[in-house]
Amino acid sequence: MGVMIKLDIVPEKIDAAEWESVYEETLILLNEYSFMDKIVDKEKYNYKWIYTQQSKERELVSGRLGWYTFGDMIRMKNAENFMLIRDLSYYEDFTKEANCDEVLISLINWQSQMTEEIQSLTVNTRSVFNSKTQGYPYHMYILAIACLIESRFPKYACVSGDVTKAQMQKAIEWANSILEKPIEISERANNEKLLQRLTAYLTDQYSQLSAFLYLTINQKNKELGDFITNHFSQAAIKRYYSEWSKRYKVTQVGFSNSLEEYLKLGFDLEMLCNICILDEDSCNYDPTAFIKKVLKFVDKNERTTQDGIDVGINSPDSAAPETVPSLFGKIFLQMSGLSSHVEIDTTVEELKEVFKRKLGHLCDVEEIFEEVLSVDAEAEAEINNQILELLAERGEEQSKKQEYDIEEVEELILWEPGQTIWPEIEEFLEKIKETIEEIVAESEVDFADYSKSEKMRLLMEYNKYFYLSKNTWDFIEASLDNEYIYSRVLALLRIKADNKTTNRACKSILNNLDLFNYLWE
Repeated sequence: MGVMIKLDIVPEKIDAAEWESVYEETLILLNEYSFMDKIVDKEKYNYKWIYTQQSKERELVSGRLGWYTFGDMIRMKNAENFMLIRDLSYYEDFTKEANCDEVLISLINWQSQMTEEIQSLTVNTRSVFNSKTQGYPYHMYILAIACLIESRFPKYACVSGDVTKAQMQKAIEWANSILEKPIEISERANNEKLLQRLTAYLTDQYSQLSAFLYLTINQKNKELGDFITNHFSQAAIKRYYSEWSKRYKVTQVGFSNSLEEYLKLGFDLEMLCNICILDEDSCNYDPTAFIKKVLKFVDKNERTTQDGIDVGINSPDSAAPETVPSLFGKIFLQMSGLSSHVEIDTTVEELKEVFKRKLGHLCDVEEIFEEVLSVDAEAEAEINNQILELLAERGEEQSKKQEYDIEEVEELILWEPGQTIWPEIEEFLEKIKETIEEIVAESEVDFADYSKSEKMRLLMEYNKYFYLSKNTWDFIEASLDNEYIYSRVLALLRIKADNKTTNRACKSILNNLDLFNYLWE
């Protein structure tokens, strides 16, 4: 599981000179954020010396110029790498036969649930970005660069992955504060343009709707539903939700998701009854189970507060990227039955009228409503609200400035002289300091006999658990003759920092030289 950013291009449709011009713009953005590069130097000390520094253009693949990043230099949080090459021909080396040049099709033509018309189309795309950021700080800034490239080549470049419309807007706002020529959000946020691009290659309305609903980054709401109703036939809409619902039983999460989307878009309740029960080719759901499912969703939604947190994953209006913990947490909350309030026009009373008219001859609708709308349902909704509100309150508490400047171990890397540290973290730092002093005291090695190269190689040998910045290595190199400093740096690297807390603390001590000096001044 991870949080990804993807960028695909159709290189044969992009002019090489224009690509290089846009690449130059990415360098401007690259210099405006603390992107982290990893350097491997095997020559200076005849050893594999790894350090991090600010990302900049350098020789990468086969001597080609480009840039590389896998995190940020401020918090030193790293995930997977992103690389961009100046020379477009690097991406043209990998080609295949194609019958379509619409980059958006490449996001869906490999999916089994798509129509034969969609799957028959092939696009000569090349992946530029396809890595996990895990929602770390550099996520938003990599996204800004990806949005820049898509904006400059809107027909032949496309950003996807765990990104939302709100994230794109935030990333673009940052980019536009720097670039001379503004960039625009993906055409996937423009219903008219998105549909126009799809209809140029897809003739069947069912195919068009399947592609449109998958590719749009707009919120699934009544406004989008009205657009769909005005541009697609009822037959296409009906077929789409019929085919989708047939994949699931009425009790499965897949149907719940389909139902929520259908209701948020404001589509017809009577058609939903036909799709799920009444048509000859319907899903053949049990009428009682179907009514209970829909009623429980609508009733719970009516009772659910709008002030709680959103447990939806990658919600279009969320500007904050997901993280691995947030993904796990939201999945767990959803599996536990927790749900956020969503905007739908359907009410419980409207449901009863439709179900009586459409399904009254198949089951006792009144009795089902009495059973579902019980005291238990009200209590369940109240618990749902209390949990949502509690989670929201805790989120607000975490975001507020607290009593201490540093309240988490991972924030130690940001510590500055004069700032206060949470007492428990101070105690932990003291324990680390005591451990270091014990290691130093017990050491029988006389470093006076070591050359500077030998001292450096020894540090590199023990540098296994986290990255050190070039700035830190420069400090170490300048302190090789200072046994007091050298022995404590070596001891810090010798600590088995394989648990998260110890790792973050030791990494912060060595990469925040103010903190190192604070402990050993």
